[in-house]
Amino acid sequence: MLAPRKANDGYLAVLKYANGVIASLEASWVLPSGYAKLEAGAELFCSRGTVFVDGGATSLRVATSGPVTNPDVMYAPDVNGRSSGALRLELEHFLSCVRTGAQPLVTAAEARHVVEGISAMALSAESGQSVALSSD
Repeated sequence: MLAPRKANDGYLAVLKYANGVIASLEASWVLPSGYAKLEAGAELFCSRGTVFVDGGATSLRVATSGPVTNPDVMYAPDVNGRSSGALRLELEHFLSCVRTGAQPLVTAAEARHVVEGISAMALSAESGQSVALSSD
């Protein structure tokens, strides 16, 4: 039997793409005991605009050359005692595809790339070295 691995409390990764784009990713489980709120978010800074996603609140703010918009995108709200929002919709979509045989919105190849990226980040953190991934 394998011994349990010590888990890290947080990760910070800097990604450099072949086209010169640089991205940073951060994940952390460092929260006070009893903290029940999911915190999730993203910030995208692009040449023609910026997108801020606050998955733990009710806001998505899109800033482009036009007016700033705030689409409603709660990650996992509780509405009338029932879970709803993006997380629930993702799970319902997956279960529907399993039941009906429909093609999921996210392909197996796309999911594999995500797992490869996460595995590369863990290997880099463990080894202290950069890890290159193919662009196929």
